[in-house]
Amino acid sequence: MQALNPEEVQDILNVTAQSIARHCGLTNDPSNPDVRSEERRLIDLRRQLGLLQTWPPPQAGAVYSEFSAKHLPALVAQYKKYTAPYNIATVMINVVRHLPYFVRYQKTPAASDLAVLQATRIANTMDDPSEPEIISEICQFLSTLLVLQGTTAIPEDVKQKLIPKFNTWRRRYQGQFPGETSDRCYLSLTGSLYASNNCDPIRD
Repeated sequence: MQALNPEEVQDILNVTAQSIARHCGLTNDPSNPDVRSEERRLIDLRRQLGLLQTWPPPQAGAVYSEFSAKHLPALVAQYKKYTAPYNIATVMINVVRHLPYFVRYQKTPAASDLAVLQATRIANTMDDPSEPEIISEICQFLSTLLVLQGTTAIPEDVKQKLIPKFNTWRRRYQGQFPGETSDRCYLSLTGSLYASNNCDPIRD
């Protein structure tokens, strides 16, 4: 990983809702354009998210809430521009997925198709056993969406691609987080007894 100069270190240490938005590519300041690659922005985002994990929960929660209140619609719109299931928007939505802002927003027309989109993207992606962290990320996101939005809208052909894929992952990574997240998706899509309580959309 590339070493940081002192100015970059201070920039990383200054964690705010706006700095997170900048790492996600959601701010546009013509007077100070961000010339970093997406790979570098993701690295910097993860650094700041790691710092937030060391903060007292109320302070960290305040940053996440401010970010969501100001930038969630733009973050979801950015997610929709991708075609792969793993990207910087996926990472950040995963971080705030438990907040009321996201739970409410995913019910709106702008976000009500997220489960279908993520399921389709995973179905069409190649299986790469060398990337268990990515499997954790994409499956954690989808499992949350399946709880919130249900499985009914997901096309049958997509389900038939996903079920064996999730079955492979949950066996390969049994006892590990990638196995846990893929197992949740597998159980939801197969309509198991465990998933039957979770696969219908959450209602108010």
